[in-house]
Amino acid sequence: MKRLLRSLRSMVKKGSRVLLLEQREGGIMATVLEANERAKMIRVRTQREFRSFDAFTAAQKTAGNCDRAVVALDAAHAATIKGVVRATRENPEATIGAEELDALLFHALWNFLNRYRPLAAKKLGVSELELVVGNIAVCGVRIHGHKVFNPLDFKGGELVIEFRVTFVTRALLPTLERLSASFSEAPMVIERGALLSESLGGDNVLVDIGDHMADVYITKSGETTHLGRCAWGNAFVTSAIGRYFGVPDAIVGDVLRQYAKNQISERMRNALTAIARKEVAAMKDLVAKTAKRAMGKERIPVRTTAHGRARLPNDFVDDGRIRIAVFRDPEPVEQFSFRAGSRIAEIAAEERAALITLVYYPYMHPQYVFLNQLLHRRVKWLVPHEG
Repeated sequence: MKRLLRSLRSMVKKGSRVLLLEQREGGIMATVLEANERAKMIRVRTQREFRSFDAFTAAQKTAGNCDRAVVALDAAHAATIKGVVRATRENPEATIGAEELDALLFHALWNFLNRYRPLAAKKLGVSELELVVGNIAVCGVRIHGHKVFNPLDFKGGELVIEFRVTFVTRALLPTLERLSASFSEAPMVIERGALLSESLGGDNVLVDIGDHMADVYITKSGETTHLGRCAWGNAFVTSAIGRYFGVPDAIVGDVLRQYAKNQISERMRNALTAIARKEVAAMKDLVAKTAKRAMGKERIPVRTTAHGRARLPNDFVDDGRIRIAVFRDPEPVEQFSFRAGSRIAEIAAEERAALITLVYYPYMHPQYVFLNQLLHRRVKWLVPHEG
């Protein structure tokens, strides 16, 4: 644990800056966060929208002086899958040597790819030949049920290895290569909703809501997968309110902000709640149909998070059956305060937690640095943009 905290704290040393590029329905949101361990503070330095990744790389200025980058793609452009693979040993009584560990790790990876590559290809709508690995990591190893950081010199019949792999299409490679040129190390490429679902811990269904689409994920028994996409978003609610009162979206946004501050009449509050609950019920029906088969008869908690321009008050969605997702700030930033520059729009607590999770959670397994170095040497050709 001490080694883990030391490695994570190196990411939040004074002046450490991380660029987060989130792919949203309307384009790319580029956010620069700076973590200052001495002041125990995380600050959003800049936040700006771009039409596309190409528009961002043409601007370049936002990426200046950043130590690393995280590229959070949407469900249509990436498939991040966390899964467990078992690697059986021929001689359980012998200690694991370096050569055998290399072979076991590589064999486990191929089993993972063979199992999940067809699912990723189907999700992204391409053939398996058009898939490439955008990011790959070991995030857990067990022998005889015990967690180990380095299996060297251990005995046992099998290794249980957890991988997190992000698949992208070959068509996206030129974009990733252009982004990589701005940094000393390749960007961390992830699927936004899949990582957020995994970070919640335990079994859960997460609904990642945009303005017009919602993606449904499940994390169950240590595996995270995408269940499907629903034609519903927060803009459905704001549009319904606008139609009812005959006002444009800008006015609806102002009204909802007043609602959130409890600065409207009870009559207006009841009318807004009734309209919203009717629209949100449609989303819940879609989610139930999408997740029914994967959930089976188990009572798995359902959570929501949002990333679109349209923002809804929490009590429009949270009814006790489906709750707003609460992301726990990763160590060692859970005790940090959070600030945003004066020119940056107000960031809700839920969005703040999601930002911090996307930036820091992918790096939460530094204790497996040796295994990941070994893995990346063997599969460097699988991750073309890392060069």
